[in-house]
Amino acid sequence: MNKIIKIILHCFYWLSYLSFSFILYTLPYYKKENVVQFVVYYACQVAVYLIAFYINYSILIPKFLFQKKYFHYLISLALLLILFHLGLIQSWGGYYSGQILPRNDQIESLIGATTQMLFVSAAFKFIDYWMESEKKKRELEIEVKQAELLFLKSQISPHFLFNTLNNIYGLALTESKNTGSAIAQLRNLMNYIDNFSTTSRTSIKNEILQMQNFIQLNLLRYSVKVNFNSNCTPEMESYLIESMLFLPFIENAFKHGNINNNAVIDINFSAKNNHIYFSVTNEINPNKRIDDVGGIGIANIKRRLELVYDKQFKIDIEKSESRYSTHLQIDLLEK
Repeated sequence: MNKIIKIILHCFYWLSYLSFSFILYTLPYYKKENVVQFVVYYACQVAVYLIAFYINYSILIPKFLFQKKYFHYLISLALLLILFHLGLIQSWGGYYSGQILPRNDQIESLIGATTQMLFVSAAFKFIDYWMESEKKKRELEIEVKQAELLFLKSQISPHFLFNTLNNIYGLALTESKNTGSAIAQLRNLMNYIDNFSTTSRTSIKNEILQMQNFIQLNLLRYSVKVNFNSNCTPEMESYLIESMLFLPFIENAFKHGNINNNAVIDINFSAKNNHIYFSVTNEINPNKRIDDVGGIGIANIKRRLELVYDKQFKIDIEKSESRYSTHLQIDLLEK
């Protein structure tokens, strides 16, 4: 993108320069009897200007001025200006036979051409420098975000796996007949966790499936009633979203909520019109301490949402004496 902008700027400038220099500085000296000489003179004038322009733009400024070699830059610039003036005078001399020095009526044109060449070439180079700096800044910001996302994922994966294994361990201690089913469910979740660690996004359809698997795995151990309602329109099923955003909230409901026979966990997931709505509501167990999932979960998810969706999400957490609710809305702009 930066290269295209540079090309457009340079083309626009040179078209403007050719037009105005021809009309203001060259055309007034036109002689009808020397048409060929006039064309050659103008071509030489443009060539001298172009060479001096790009020597300052491509060599002197980046090699000396940007490297803080100010003395070298001034000496080189002085030499360039001498050659630039000699080149212009010689091109004039090709049209005005025997001219060695600029005539009085040409001095103003010489000063104007010199000032314009120096100012515009320096301005273009500083614009290039600014665009490159902004590009590097954006690339660095992206790299930092990606590194932070990887770090946040590295926190979630082992924590989530540990809690899942802990549930299966609880089943094994009681010699539950559901232990085998739990291990089978774990295999599916392991594939999901592995993909979570190596890829950034998953489809909404797959995310719903993993929520269902996780709920079934927990119901093998706990007797709490779970009402899971999902509504995803067909066109939204293939939308890609950040993976493992919703499971920690469900895990939190099982781990810290009331899970006796009379308790209920309500989970709602809806994906339509480029929006995702998710909520989890569970009864509070007064004998358990409500905190962020293992000290990581909620804060981790909030930060991941900020990095991935910027301001395209809204999360609300409500807590009363008897109930704990989480509401999350994500606005999807593209697949």
